[in-house]
Amino acid sequence: MGEVIGSTPVSSNFFCCQIPGETDFHDFSDGLTSSPTAISMLQMPPTRDDEPQRLTCAFQDIYSRYTDLLHSHALAARELYLYYNGDADDPSPRSDFRAAYDTLMHSLADGRKLVFVACGKSFRIIAKTVATCHSLGIPAAALHPTEAMHGDIGIVADGDALLLCSHSGETDELLQLAAYVRSAGLAPTSPLIAVTSAPASSLARRAHHVITIFQPAHLRERAVQDGLNAPTIATTLMLLALDCLVLALSDGGSACARRTRVAAFAARHPGGSIGSHARAPTPPDPPAAPAIAEYSGAETLAEFLDMIVTHDFVRVRGQLHSAAALQRRYARASRDGLPWTQIMSAL
Repeated sequence: MGEVIGSTPVSSNFFCCQIPGETDFHDFSDGLTSSPTAISMLQMPPTRDDEPQRLTCAFQDIYSRYTDLLHSHALAARELYLYYNGDADDPSPRSDFRAAYDTLMHSLADGRKLVFVACGKSFRIIAKTVATCHSLGIPAAALHPTEAMHGDIGIVADGDALLLCSHSGETDELLQLAAYVRSAGLAPTSPLIAVTSAPASSLARRAHHVITIFQPAHLRERAVQDGLNAPTIATTLMLLALDCLVLALSDGGSACARRTRVAAFAARHPGGSIGSHARAPTPPDPPAAPAIAEYSGAETLAEFLDMIVTHDFVRVRGQLHSAAALQRRYARASRDGLPWTQIMSAL
């Protein structure tokens, strides 16, 4: 049932998009709502002539929402990056990640595997991450905590690293599984690593290490979806962080190791376009190189700002720094009343 004007309901098919050249709806209705003819007109569905204009108005709004949401997701990914590489005064993100990374590498070096544990949407995320591990030759498995308590926990061997993935860090099934693994003595030496957006959560407190999926409050789903709390940004960040973690684990820390990784991936992925490219006699065109600016220290403020806006990276005394991180540091220096040259001298 549509809106009631006077004592007569108006069809929900009635649309309020103003048509250029026509009277505004409110002006039109004020003088005529008491007229049976006017009410009849208001009840009429859109005509074929009106339909393109109505659809254009609707699409413009939808398209704007679509691009706004894309922007919110991109901003969230940027904030996750800056959490790890944007604040020189807080070394904890780097040290926390280092501790988790070293633990995972030790488990793999000992011939153990990575067991990713999650439920709900996060379970689908870890399934993709485990598939990436398999393509890279990293032993890994996905475990649903409910199924684990019904026998599937047998996949966990002592020494395997358990990555407990939960956006809230309060998922009951994961908390119960973490407690059971310890109390039952099934994997007494297995490290527990929480992957969560809540580093102070119950799950994080039960873990040996925490990998934080930082998501600021203004970029949480409810804030950008007009009250809807459908997991989209959180799942995107979880997938992004886990994929980057797996690639970091397979990196090896040298160009030789990375070449070996490429060959191993190609051997395990013969199908599809990826396999076709791997078998091609001539490699595809190399990717475009990032735009890199050279900072000498003699730049004016205007030149420095142009540098960090129009380039991807800035080389300072032989070391590369991302433009995004320099933008964040400049913003903080400006906020705190510090000279911008100070942040560059501190690099």
